[in-house]
Amino acid sequence: SNNIFALIGMLNRSLSNRIISKLGAEDGGVAASLLLGNQKLVPDDIARDFRRVGASHILAISGTHMTILFGTLALILQWAFVPYKVRAILLSFLSVFYLALTNFSMSATRSVLMLLTVYFSMLCSHKSDSLTSLSAAGVLILGFTPFAVVDAGFWMSFAATFGILVYIPHFRDFTFDKFQPYYSKYKWVISPTVSISTAILTSLCA
Repeated sequence: SNNIFALIGMLNRSLSNRIISKLGAEDGGVAASLLLGNQKLVPDDIARDFRRVGASHILAISGTHMTILFGTLALILQWAFVPYKVRAILLSFLSVFYLALTNFSMSATRSVLMLLTVYFSMLCSHKSDSLTSLSAAGVLILGFTPFAVVDAGFWMSFAATFGILVYIPHFRDFTFDKFQPYYSKYKWVISPTVSISTAILTSLCA
């Protein structure tokens, strides 16, 4: 197992170096952080700017990255007519491999465990519940690494996700209820406005 993790670590470094060679130190460092979790490659001045605008969480692989990446992969597999349960199995293995590739950061681990509960629900032909998935991820992390309970990253990651899962749906429902009488006539304005507002509020929660 140590040899496998060593190989995965070498793959991470190789991919990071290739990204930096193609994009340059600044853009490549940010790209390597966003794709592979290598935050140390982000130049100090760029990392400082992210902190100043309150967006440093974007550099850490989390639920947002996982949703975009594996949502896109799931869509591609669906377009390729891959059977439902086969998609769940493939995405499960890919998510675990990606977690190992990004060095098992707390936010990435939480996100992958939540994804695995979703894929397990797909295999069992049941609809998944986001809060149940989040709780299961927390139980599994604390079960394998009890000292995570004193890790600030653990609490920040789970608190941010809990806030997003609980408050964002209520915000969207409240907003659409307010605009319901005008929705059919001004749908082209209301939908983008609510989506942008939701994105901003999601970032604030994070």
